[in-house]
Amino acid sequence: MRIAFITNDLEIGGAQQFLVSLIRALDRGRFAPHLATLSGQGVWVEAVRELGVEYFHAPAVRRAGSLRVIDPRALWALTRQLRDWRVDVVHTQLFLGNTLGRLAALGAGVPRWVATEHSTYFDHTRLQWWIDRRLARRTNRIVAVAEPVARHLVAGGIPAERIAVVPNGIALERFEKLPSRERARSDLGLHPDDFVLGSVARLTGEKSLEAILDLMPHLRARVPKVQLLIVGDGPQRRALVRRATEHGLESSVRLLGERSDVERILPALDLFVFPSRREGLPTALLEAMAAGVTPVVQDLPYARVVVEDGVDGCHIDFTDVPAAVDALTALARHPERRAALGAGAKRKAEQFSIRRTAEALSAIYLGKAPR
Repeated sequence: MRIAFITNDLEIGGAQQFLVSLIRALDRGRFAPHLATLSGQGVWVEAVRELGVEYFHAPAVRRAGSLRVIDPRALWALTRQLRDWRVDVVHTQLFLGNTLGRLAALGAGVPRWVATEHSTYFDHTRLQWWIDRRLARRTNRIVAVAEPVARHLVAGGIPAERIAVVPNGIALERFEKLPSRERARSDLGLHPDDFVLGSVARLTGEKSLEAILDLMPHLRARVPKVQLLIVGDGPQRRALVRRATEHGLESSVRLLGERSDVERILPALDLFVFPSRREGLPTALLEAMAAGVTPVVQDLPYARVVVEDGVDGCHIDFTDVPAAVDALTALARHPERRAALGAGAKRKAEQFSIRRTAEALSAIYLGKAPR
């Protein structure tokens, strides 16, 4: 069965990394994957090619003065490519991929459509919701990565009977042989007795990373050796650097940029802090838990899907600075508590294997109910 995966780009990001992991996990005896991008290419392109996957890029976004507009030629090119590939199933993700991918599937006569929604943070306009509802009528299955995402889709008018909840998964084998805490800290230039917070995210507004920076001066007054590592890049990078400087945090905060080796960084952390306001099922959070790092997450529906407060992590309100600082200080002073929560997090992460996700999606590709 030939499957065409269609996405915006292959830059570093949770949805993109998930897609590459899914392709790796598919049974090549049953499925022949192909992949197309629309808004950009990115760092994962070579990994996809090394997997023997046919790759196609149709540049769909161009600039008209200060505006970004959709180039209709990309739709025509993608439609032709799907015909050339003689695709049996299209599996799309992200709004641009979901929209142009399904329109191209219509033009190419692809018989089965699957579309994934990764998050609740997309702020659709009325037109975008109308497009999604129209395309949903023809889509065989819309995959929500978590129950909060499914509820968000239903609230937007997507028929519940079209939706299947299939949690994201990660490649757990990446976290089986990790460097020691000492080695990871040495490689990063950290001291053994530092109290290290870390976050991995695309640097965008909805990730709310400024909330961590705003509480850091108060936390440093109580935990002097606190350090914060932020892994990732994005449009908010300069604003975050400026915020850290305004707080006088130059010696306590490091922005490490995009990294493809987070498994070498996570063992250095005492806590994984994740203040994002809206998510689906974040890959970065699952990976931190798989590494045995205690997660501290914003108390919102997406977090409750993964983290049980007091069992395998902690829920806090990062915008309530005094309460958040109290909670982080308590965790800093009780390493045995952190260790117990981290062990629970590692056990929880075992439920989110990419192989389990691939099995459920394989059933959907074949027209069966996911297991």
